[in-house]
Amino acid sequence: KHAIAFPYGRTGMICLLKALGLSDAEVLCPSYTCVVVPHAIKYSKNTPIFVDSAPGSFLMDIDLAREATTPATQAVVATSFFGEPVSLDDYSSYAKDHPNVFMIQDCAHGFFCTDAGRPVHKQGIAAIYGLNISKLLTSVFGGMVTTDDDALAAKLQAIRSEEITGA
Repeated sequence: KHAIAFPYGRTGMICLLKALGLSDAEVLCPSYTCVVVPHAIKYSKNTPIFVDSAPGSFLMDIDLAREATTPATQAVVATSFFGEPVSLDDYSSYAKDHPNVFMIQDCAHGFFCTDAGRPVHKQGIAAIYGLNISKLLTSVFGGMVTTDDDALAAKLQAIRSEEITGA
């Protein structure tokens, strides 16, 4: 429903974590990821917890994510890579077991990814996109956060205005 533009994907991720109210939280992310993801997590005063890849894949091992989840875990960054989408069944199961953990889809290298015909970017609270020159869709620079949550979109727009334009 909403797509909020940012100067960079990293900026969008920082503002998303702030809009979700995360501070001093653990955020699970794949060990194989762009430096932008843990940088945004650290910059927003949270702690990245790296989770190793599944055997034969570049994707986060959801079983290891379950083991890494603690009471301080407040978000998981699910990342699709190289045409391999995250398993929505696995992440749905994780979400049922951890209903207070936000699911964020990192679609920077997974634009329009689907799993069994279901769009990956629709699972979770939001999806983040990088639009730099190396991405499938590019604006040379830029990033975007998409969400169907009206309140989150309004918070993101307010934080973007405050953080980026100083308004």
